[in-house]
Amino acid sequence: MRHWTTATLKTGLQYDAWADGLNASHLSWSLGPPEITVSGRYHAEFSSRSDTDFSVVNCACDPCHGTRGSREIGQNDDAFYGVLVLRSGHEEVLHSGDAVTLGAGDMMIWDASRPCRFRAHTAISKTTLFVSRSRLRALGGSDRLNTGLINVSAGWGRLLRDRVLALEQVIGSLDNSTFARLADSLIGEVALLAQPQRHVAKRPRRILLDRIDRAMDARLADPDFGPPELAASVGISVSYLHHLFRDETETVRSRILRKRLDAVAQMLQAPASARGSLTQIAFAHGFSSAAHFSRSFKLRFGCSPRAFREDHRNIL
Repeated sequence: MRHWTTATLKTGLQYDAWADGLNASHLSWSLGPPEITVSGRYHAEFSSRSDTDFSVVNCACDPCHGTRGSREIGQNDDAFYGVLVLRSGHEEVLHSGDAVTLGAGDMMIWDASRPCRFRAHTAISKTTLFVSRSRLRALGGSDRLNTGLINVSAGWGRLLRDRVLALEQVIGSLDNSTFARLADSLIGEVALLAQPQRHVAKRPRRILLDRIDRAMDARLADPDFGPPELAASVGISVSYLHHLFRDETETVRSRILRKRLDAVAQMLQAPASARGSLTQIAFAHGFSSAAHFSRSFKLRFGCSPRAFREDHRNIL
C-alpha cells in the first residue's frame, strides 16, 4: 500500500508536488494553474495498491483542473480504463467530446487512450480502479467498455459502485493473495458493463441544476436564503454554483426571486387569499421589504399584486 500527501511539504511546493503525485497515481496529466487561496496552502493526498494490470487509487484534493491530450497519452502504456467513483464534491469531465458532471456517489468510466479534461470546482475525494484491457479481455471475454456516466440506480452498476466505495476501509488490511482475488472479482464486475444490455446512461449537468431548483423551492420562505445557503444545501461551493448558471438565462439570485414571485402569484389566485394581507403573503415567501416585493411583482407580471389578485378574483 502506497501513501502520499502534501501535508508535510512547504506551502509554495505543494501544488507542483501534487502535479507529480497525480501523474504517479493516475497516469500522465498536465495540470492548470491552481486557484489562489487565502492560506496559500494546497491539500492533496492519495493511497494506492496494485496487482498485475490493476490498481486501486483513493484520492482527495483541493480544486484543480487538468488535461490529458496526445502528449500525455504518449507518455504511458495506456491500454487501461479508469473506473471512477466520486465520494464527495463535484467534478466535471470532458471525455471524447462528452461532458459529464459528477456528484457524490456517481460513477463513470474513462478510456486512458482517449483525450480527457477534468475540473474539480470543489475539494473532492474519489476512488479509481485502473483496469488493463488485456486483463479485462482475459476475465470477461472483451476489452471494450462503454465510457461515460454509469447508471448506478440498479443492477451491476449499483453493485460495482457500492463495492468500490467499500474498498477504502479494507484495502490496506488485505494480504497479497486476497487482494489478487479481489482484483479478479472487481474486474469481472467491470466486464459485465461491457455487455450490450448494461448500457451507459449519460446524464447532463441538468441533473445537478434540477437538485438546485428543488433546494430553492424548499427554502423560498427564508428571507436570508441566497447563493451561499443554496450552495451549502447541495454540497458545492458558491463559485461552482455560479459557474453552473453560466449558460442559464438567469442568475442564481434572479431565479430565486422569480420562484418567490411565481409562488406568490399562485397563492393570490387561490380563493383563500382573497382577504389576506399582501404584505404578510410577501413576507411568508421570503420578501423582507414590501416596497421591493411590489416593485419586483409589477416588473414580472405587469401590474401590482393587488390588481393581480382582483383580476383573478373576477375570473373565479
